[in-house]
Amino acid sequence: MKRIPRVVWLQARQLFLAVFFAVAVGLPGVVVAQSGFAPGSICHISGPKTISYADLVDDPGGWNCSDDDMDLDAERHIIRLDLTDRPSAQANPRYFEFERNAFETLSISAIGRDGSAVSQSLAQRDLQLGISSSRSIAQLPESSTPLEAVVVTVDGSDYPYAFVEASLNDRPSVVLVAGWVHIFAAMICAILFAPIIFDLIYYRVLRQPFPLYHALFCLTAVAQSATASGLTALTGLVSLQTELMIEYLSIDFMLLTIIMFANSFVKPEYIDPKHRTILRIALALAAINVGLSALDLLELSNLVFEIIYLLIALIGFGSYFYVLAVAWRRGSNTAKYLVLGLAPFASFLPLQIFSLLVFGSMVLVENVVLHSSFLLIEVIATTVAVADRFMIIRRQRDQAMDEARVLEALSERDQLTGMANRRALSARFETMVADGFDTMALIDIDFFKSINDMHGHPVGDEVLRRVASVLREGENEKDIAAFRIGGEEFLLLLRGDDAASNAEERRRAITTHLLLEMEELDNPVTASMGLVDFSALANESEIDFSSLYSRADKLLYDAKCAGRDRVVMERLSLFVPEGPAAVTA
Repeated sequence: MKRIPRVVWLQARQLFLAVFFAVAVGLPGVVVAQSGFAPGSICHISGPKTISYADLVDDPGGWNCSDDDMDLDAERHIIRLDLTDRPSAQANPRYFEFERNAFETLSISAIGRDGSAVSQSLAQRDLQLGISSSRSIAQLPESSTPLEAVVVTVDGSDYPYAFVEASLNDRPSVVLVAGWVHIFAAMICAILFAPIIFDLIYYRVLRQPFPLYHALFCLTAVAQSATASGLTALTGLVSLQTELMIEYLSIDFMLLTIIMFANSFVKPEYIDPKHRTILRIALALAAINVGLSALDLLELSNLVFEIIYLLIALIGFGSYFYVLAVAWRRGSNTAKYLVLGLAPFASFLPLQIFSLLVFGSMVLVENVVLHSSFLLIEVIATTVAVADRFMIIRRQRDQAMDEARVLEALSERDQLTGMANRRALSARFETMVADGFDTMALIDIDFFKSINDMHGHPVGDEVLRRVASVLREGENEKDIAAFRIGGEEFLLLLRGDDAASNAEERRRAITTHLLLEMEELDNPVTASMGLVDFSALANESEIDFSSLYSRADKLLYDAKCAGRDRVVMERLSLFVPEGPAAVTA
């Protein structure tokens, strides 16, 4: 047998190894290539509900793998995410994360490289929230073999692009239950809700509209934070469409209410009529945006509508900041709070406009912590402004009440002597009678006119002050109250068993004190007194000041007629109220 040369054997062995390597390593690539889809490609196809992936997978040419153009009017959309670019040793992705949108049915299939397929159907309630309310997470069907592709079939989607732009992740972006982000958002909502209670209290006290506007603003901020953070979705109490309506419209109503609040809150001296007109125009523009948002929610808007919406919002915010900046420059602390509070939240708007004009879509702000924090800053700033205004108004009210009390006290005090006057006596008489003051003494200085004529009015005024000082000494005993009724006439109200003797002691003390204290007087100054003891009638409801005063005045007249410097008193046992004077024929 002819021996095979060694060189030929070596060549044959090398050829065998090459073929073996090609079969062992390259065969999967051949299998993948046979599918007709490029490794790592994302392809989609749209049509009626009768189309299926099994019927279309063998015709890759009918799929759109080059751009995002989709037939939005189609009933069904099938999206294929190729995974053959992933090493076979790498673990399969576990989560499918996409922009949240409304749909009728959703089916996700995991296609294995060995031809196996595992599928599951999902409804909205089966999805988990992502990093914000605008993201959804679906858990992929489990497959024990390396995956060739993930196929998504969705019916009735209002935004099928979300599934083309989706991501496959090994881990969810957030835990699949309420996490710290949602707890933080819940705390923010609780803080945002608290000022509403205080606003209602402020409105009840102040009766001005700005606390109600601020309460509405805080309410829209709560709605915005709750929906944007996903708290509303966690409760499952409202549908996705309702939730989106609340989330989008709450932003527009925030602008509406903050303009209404600023217009009624900032004092007129800081915003002139021209600038208030600018605020009213901004308010009208914000109302227009509410309508544009409604059109967008009804899927009647387009890119032009979105640009108009953002430009109007930009004009509205710009007008707001311009008017309040002018008020701030004019010295309004309130305007300062309103500008600094809204600035962080409003800073997102230019970013959105830039993104829409450059990329054709708005950048969704999905940082819940940042979003809620900016809302919190605005609510805190406006709440501080409201509280500051409340304290200012309260101080002004307290000052006005103090001034009123001072004026009232002055109106009930005799300016010359400092004694309570007849007005104060009339106001307190019934209370004092109820407290046991049951004796009235009317005192008049004898020959007071001659004192004025001989020594002048300054000496006469000093006599009155000295007399008042003597009579008021008894007030410290809590059983004597002194009043100046007018001119040289004074009145004492007394209580106790020795009321009459106390009154007589006060009357005699006038002469003693003036004789010792006023050297300029040539003769002693005396006083006459009429005293009425109505203790027996103190509980009678008909007792009135005018009748008793008239009786005391008559007794004083009798004392004058009897020679002055004496007291005439009477103890009443029957009370006859004063009536109209009798008419004689």
